[in-house]
Amino acid sequence: MSQLNGFNYQIHGQDANPKVVFLHGLMGFASNWRGVARHFESRFQVLLYDQRGHGKSPQPTTGYSIAEYAQDFVTILDGLGWEKASLVGHSMGGRVAIEVASRFPQRIEKLVVVDIGPVSDIRSMTAIEEKINSVPVPFASRDEARTFFDTEFLQKYKNETLKQFFYANIEQKANGEFTWKFSRPGILETLWKARTLNQWPQVEALTVPTLWIRGEKSADLPQDLFEEILRRNLHILGVEVPGAGHWVHADKPQETIEALADFL
Repeated sequence: MSQLNGFNYQIHGQDANPKVVFLHGLMGFASNWRGVARHFESRFQVLLYDQRGHGKSPQPTTGYSIAEYAQDFVTILDGLGWEKASLVGHSMGGRVAIEVASRFPQRIEKLVVVDIGPVSDIRSMTAIEEKINSVPVPFASRDEARTFFDTEFLQKYKNETLKQFFYANIEQKANGEFTWKFSRPGILETLWKARTLNQWPQVEALTVPTLWIRGEKSADLPQDLFEEILRRNLHILGVEVPGAGHWVHADKPQETIEALADFL
């Protein structure tokens, strides 16, 4: 991993290849996309990075609007000397990708939005906040954290992928405690600001080639909302991945790779 303006990033592939950037979702980090992204390294130069407030990137006390996340993307591209890139964003990363394509279309070759809509579901936002608050950080040890997620958390939410995702966000701090890898205030500010976010105007005005991917079993992007996106902008291509939930690329990596390869 390398650092650029404080942002933690990794690049794979040859300098001469076309560029593609993968953006993780809320509470994620760069490596969330690693398993999928490695399949594109022979044809693209691939960039993964921890977004602000996440992983080992800067964690300011405030400044977590989607517009600020989008500006980070441009700042990083400028720092790398990349004129433009294709952009793939999952969940919150998809909202950031929409903002980038709307505000900086000249920097985007192709756009892929994975399992998120242009408007927020208040119930979904509240559910995420409730899950964060249910985790009794800090833990005294890694074993204590693992036990909590394997028992209480899994019994309550009955979702193995969700359990693994949350557990992956626990790290040991300098004082020896095990707590969140991300900025909890930053995550909550992102959620609160997303509650009033309406990206329909940006979606309807998209002109860059765009692919929208939905997991068949996703509750975060309902079928009717997915179909409305495709109706409102006929230039957007839609792919539904059978058997996948919200974490499409984790649930069905090969199918996600195939959808991306066909488009990119």
